[in-house]
Amino acid sequence: MKYAPVIIPTLCRFEHFQRCIESLKSNGWASCTDVFIGLDYPPLEKYRPGWEKIKLYLSSSDFSAFASFTVLEQKKNIGASANSRILREHILSLGFDRWIYAEDDLEFSPNFIEYIDKCLDFYEDDPDVVGVTGYSYPIDWSVSEGATCFKQKFNASTWGTGYWKKKTEPIRDYLSNCGLKKALPNVLKYKLYEDMIDTAKIEYFNEAFSIVHYLRINLMRVHSDLALRAYLAVEDKYYITPVISKTRNYGFDGSGANCKDTSESGKDPSKYRIDGNAYFSLCPDETHDYQVNRDKMNSRETRTKKEMRRTNALINMADLFGIWSSKLFLLILVPIDLMKIAIHKYKG
Repeated sequence: MKYAPVIIPTLCRFEHFQRCIESLKSNGWASCTDVFIGLDYPPLEKYRPGWEKIKLYLSSSDFSAFASFTVLEQKKNIGASANSRILREHILSLGFDRWIYAEDDLEFSPNFIEYIDKCLDFYEDDPDVVGVTGYSYPIDWSVSEGATCFKQKFNASTWGTGYWKKKTEPIRDYLSNCGLKKALPNVLKYKLYEDMIDTAKIEYFNEAFSIVHYLRINLMRVHSDLALRAYLAVEDKYYITPVISKTRNYGFDGSGANCKDTSESGKDPSKYRIDGNAYFSLCPDETHDYQVNRDKMNSRETRTKKEMRRTNALINMADLFGIWSSKLFLLILVPIDLMKIAIHKYKG
């Protein structure tokens, strides 16, 4: 059994970060696990108080629960992406061939590390499995009796995720070289988008049919959850997901860079159940109801007919008149969207 190191980038969210580390300490396999923290430097003074609390916590707390605990502290602000990349490059330079990536706003189940490590070991030689996520939506998944995890290709949550170097590096190259855009003819011909949930379908076709870069298009060309959930459907690959979530996310309080405040929406991930068991028994699902589980996920994260109208129109137009007709149509719509956003901000 190999034990994957955990890498966690952070900046100033002290309460979140402390909860994250203390819950990781409670893991039974913590004593076998090396932890690497990337502490970025505050870009503005308003971030300094939280950053100073984290610095004090890191310098004065007991982290002997882990096999080792290393802090990589930046002397100037480099941003979340670079902070994560430096952590990853550091652990790879030490000879690790796998790792667990975690954001600093997560809380972990006591068996989170055991779950990730066992799945990384079990699925290492399965070419169709490219990641192991610790997060699972609060859905009654269709799995065989007693199953504790299952394969799926419609979600690639990065809320506590295990990766292999040999599988991840080719995916990074694929995404950075516009692999998702280049795959568009096959996606349309074989209707691969039917394996995507509605949200992913909207994101994918906004990228694939685009001629210019706009909005969040860059997230489809890096190793992000947005790009990965499209990649799974396009390339027929899978993530392993626990039947009961091993992580809980507290970042939907408006404190994060990419997550809106949903604390009052009824869909606050910090309120969702996580596994409280101390140990994890690996029992893979044997039913493989991929489409059933995709439909369950889509029902929970569904988009209205109005929200899907543009995406469906782009697909139908490409089928009838060719891909370039949809590209030109989207090119006309983008300036209109930007104008609407500007007007809305002006009125606000």
